[in-house]
Amino acid sequence: MNDPLEGYEDLNEYEQSILEQELLSRAFRNSYNLITERKTINDIVQSTGGLLIAHDPSTDLKTPELSNMMDFFVETEEYEKCSEIRDLIKKIKSKVKKQKKNASKEFNKILNNAFKETKKDKKN
Repeated sequence: MNDPLEGYEDLNEYEQSILEQELLSRAFRNSYNLITERKTINDIVQSTGGLLIAHDPSTDLKTPELSNMMDFFVETEEYEKCSEIRDLIKKIKSKVKKQKKNASKEFNKILNNAFKETKKDKKN
């Protein structure tokens, strides 16, 4: 596997900027392909010789990561990709809302049970 930054220090500022943009583009595109299940990690490694992605695949996707990715694709005017990413952001936000609602219900149950136990203890 080649290091994409090999020789980076030998490049002039403009060439460094071009390389950085290319690496950023590759990372966002690879991440997009992973999260939309168009490619696997193995597919990317085999086709590029390495794994350069813009998110941590070992954790749940976060909306800021997806928002950054969507901003990239807005800049490149790839609106179909933006639409898919927007839908993923909506799913994540909906899932978080449900989790918060369930956690709130669970917390209220615990408080109510604790309150009932306290009232019982005071009666006895």
